[in-house]
Amino acid sequence: MKQTSLFILLFTLGLILAISSSAQVVRPYGIVYSDNVKGDFQIIGNTVMAVYSIDGSGDTVYNAVMNSTSANNNDQTMQWLNLDPGHGLNTYNSSAATLSVPPGSTITFARLYWGGRVSLSTFNLKLALNQQVRIKKDNGAYYTFQADGIDSLSSTNESDTAMAYQMFTDITSYLNTVGSNGVFTVGNIPCAQGHPGGNSNGAYGGWSIEVAYSNPDSSYKAIRIYDGFQYVSNTVTSTILSGLSTPSGGVVAHMGIAAWEGDAGFTGDYLQINGSTYSDALNPSNNFFNSTASYFGTYKSGRFPSFNDMMALDVDDIDASAYIPVNSNTVGLTFGSAGDGYYPSSFAFAIKVTDPVITLNKSVADSSGNNMAAAFEALTYTLSGSNIAATGSSYSTYVTDTLPSSVTYIPGSIQLTLNSSTTGITDVSGDDVGQFDPATKSIRVNLGLAASPVAGGELKPGDTYSITFKARVNFPGVGNPVPIIVNTARIHGLSATDSLYVDDGTATILPDNPQGGPLAVTLLYFNANLAGSNLVVVNWATITELNNRYFDVERSVDGKNFVTIATVQGAKSSSGKISYSKEDNISNVSATVLYYRLKQVDVNGNIIYSPTAIIRKGLTGGSLSLYPNPFINKLNINLQLTKNGAVTLRLMNIHGQLIASKTVTGIRGDNAITFSLPSTLGRGTYLLQATTPLATYVQKIIKQ
Repeated sequence: MKQTSLFILLFTLGLILAISSSAQVVRPYGIVYSDNVKGDFQIIGNTVMAVYSIDGSGDTVYNAVMNSTSANNNDQTMQWLNLDPGHGLNTYNSSAATLSVPPGSTITFARLYWGGRVSLSTFNLKLALNQQVRIKKDNGAYYTFQADGIDSLSSTNESDTAMAYQMFTDITSYLNTVGSNGVFTVGNIPCAQGHPGGNSNGAYGGWSIEVAYSNPDSSYKAIRIYDGFQYVSNTVTSTILSGLSTPSGGVVAHMGIAAWEGDAGFTGDYLQINGSTYSDALNPSNNFFNSTASYFGTYKSGRFPSFNDMMALDVDDIDASAYIPVNSNTVGLTFGSAGDGYYPSSFAFAIKVTDPVITLNKSVADSSGNNMAAAFEALTYTLSGSNIAATGSSYSTYVTDTLPSSVTYIPGSIQLTLNSSTTGITDVSGDDVGQFDPATKSIRVNLGLAASPVAGGELKPGDTYSITFKARVNFPGVGNPVPIIVNTARIHGLSATDSLYVDDGTATILPDNPQGGPLAVTLLYFNANLAGSNLVVVNWATITELNNRYFDVERSVDGKNFVTIATVQGAKSSSGKISYSKEDNISNVSATVLYYRLKQVDVNGNIIYSPTAIIRKGLTGGSLSLYPNPFINKLNINLQLTKNGAVTLRLMNIHGQLIASKTVTGIRGDNAITFSLPSTLGRGTYLLQATTPLATYVQKIIKQ
């Protein structure tokens, strides 16, 4: 079992503070994606409108203003452009841009945004038909997507007959199906031509795609994506985004920004990051929102058409390293305008992780090889891991493991392999880097460069280790069964600024006597999540299985009557973590609320049901983060909900037995909950389950 390191704390939910009352906030900015992975993000986009002229040959051509740096759409007659080879048979407007992620990447998040200014007499955005967009890859077929959400503004800044809007939809599944690399054409974006609302409000229309990806050859990064919708004009407004995870060393921060309707010809608009005004070669300090598609100060290639001034939107990648401090989980953004009106849409961050990322995995093997423990049998434990950080070393690094009362340590059995060098470790303290303490039944091994008998050393990025030792199963007494044998090891390390990082590994072995009465299956987690508008992914994992025959994945539309949608064979008997996953295509299911559960059947026909997970089509259940982890006596839990309702928190041991619970009333949006836990709670690994109106989350936590 793996325990997330402390550097992955504070997956908070994008708490937003609107500091200026003059800005028109349609939807506050909130976090929509958060993960720490080897990977990065990309943002692409284009306009679907242009200014046309007639050249000397009588041909219609793009007007030169589309490549100027001082024009505005306000005083131009904007018209649709259409790259579709069917000349309008498939789309009435369209444009294209190239997405190119490194080979071997997996798209973990992708959201398509489209927006513009509409004439309400032409496009009624309340109609489902006008909430759709079309997309294709290269010369492939078009896919039509319905909007997952709509943000719109019609106020004193927009006439009664014109409205600015953005829509968005999840296309993660689509990109993983058709392939992420290629030229993507997007079209059928509702937007008015000419001068909707007069010269003070020019016509515009366009789209952007934001993707996050993982790649085994990339460096570790903390990736966060936020979105929302507000109008900025003749004002200064600020927001604070929380949920970042910056390292204790130098910050390397890639930032992406998308915004609608910035004008190259109007100056006085700016972007400040934590109070400092940003600028680069294509985004001046007094005209950041200028309808460019830029990548670190150069025009993005692979756009069709490739205008310098898109007169519709900004899609900019910038280097924000100098603007974001170390050891921070927030960033402040300030939008200013002395005349230009624009709509900030989304922000992405990929911050290189330079703190250590230390891991520990633990396994146990019995001498008979049947993966079950018998009295007097020798067990071999293996504790292995590495520092998988790109640049951050772990200092004062050591591993500890305390044996349960059901086993006895076999003297002289500790061995350490650091990288490719293997060393025997004596049991006594003071003569080498390890020891066994019979008083506490605990093993300690100091790891890394310059490790000594009294202190751990430096585990450099890429360093690996493996520790093995043996223990013998104690005789439980005549007529008594051997119990389930479970114990947890921990690796400890410090960053360069003395921040603590840990990882835990737990090994479990079942007894060979069924009368011992262990649970047939110990479920680590069970959840169901939407992975697109018509696909549900059901995931679960076990940490022990005994005589487990199979699982039925069941679905219900009323929470009472369930049908089997898939059968998955169990492992029969196992003593390590096993992960399962099953997909459910719900395109033909009309119900908007779906219920999922597991039916576990053992070899004797006995049945156990899991808790029920709830899915609402078209809505995600929100997200959960917590800190600190490891904790001492309380947890701070952040929940972002998409629906009001009761939230029940349950603390369980690793066998699923309830220890403590708490129920609160949650509201749509961000919820901060403090969960105080019993002072008598022992150190070790536990499970926190959070049940919300639309989803159930389970997360492993550690008590210090």
